[in-house]
Amino acid sequence: MFTITGPGATFGNLPVSIEHHVEWIAACIEDALRRDLAVVEARYEAQQRWADHVRAQAERIVAGPSGSWYDGANIPGKARRPLFFFGSFGLYRRTCEDVAANGYEGFDRHPSA
Repeated sequence: MFTITGPGATFGNLPVSIEHHVEWIAACIEDALRRDLAVVEARYEAQQRWADHVRAQAERIVAGPSGSWYDGANIPGKARRPLFFFGSFGLYRRTCEDVAANGYEGFDRHPSA
């Protein structure tokens, strides 16, 4: 399952973000089908690297560590972390394109068991 505009996704113009996400997901699924792969799953280490990158981008702006719903502070007991990627959409898009160009680096991809 893929999540469109989920946690760690770019912050901003949602129609543009959604279109990019749908196109990237469709290309990933098409590539998996061409290769007869049934599983595409983000590796834990890649998830952590992305979370660290999201955190670094959030620390660059005033709203990032604001203690608001942007970082989950509105939910008592919730671990606080940036929920959005506050870097530019261009940087986000290039990162996604690089992942795909490098064979979906950071993902485990294999046939079903």
